[in-house]
Amino acid sequence: ASSPPSVAYLAQHELLVQCPALRPDAELPVAWREALGPPERVNVWLGTHGTVTPCHWDSYDNCLAQAQGTKRVILFPPAASRFLYPEAASGSTSEQGNVSPVDPEAPDLTRYPDFVNARAQVAELAPGDALYIPQGWWHQVRALSPSFSVNFWF
Repeated sequence: ASSPPSVAYLAQHELLVQCPALRPDAELPVAWREALGPPERVNVWLGTHGTVTPCHWDSYDNCLAQAQGTKRVILFPPAASRFLYPEAASGSTSEQGNVSPVDPEAPDLTRYPDFVNARAQVAELAPGDALYIPQGWWHQVRALSPSFSVNFWF
């Protein structure tokens, strides 16, 4: 019997703060800076095929830039919140009520029947692509191949 493939994920990491020599390789486009100002934070996401960031929303505007590999992003507008069953667990990462227990790729409609009313938009990102995700928009991100991304929170 073969063992399942290994998954490794360096998620939401401030690598560019730790390794300043890499900053020129992930420079913010001038148009983004003009439109949104300087970013509050810059994160790196490095992982194997199959890594997933569960469905959640951010309290920042987010520009997700794909540097290597491909990712699928499933998006829902803030109005879909009632169909995503947000969780608010005190003392955890979901304390803001910004994490959904629903897996948009394989929803359990017995537990989450209202999810059928959520209307998703899907974007697939390849190297050189960027996606603007407004504050409050729900999104799940899956790596379709080994992947390297940079996101800018404004």
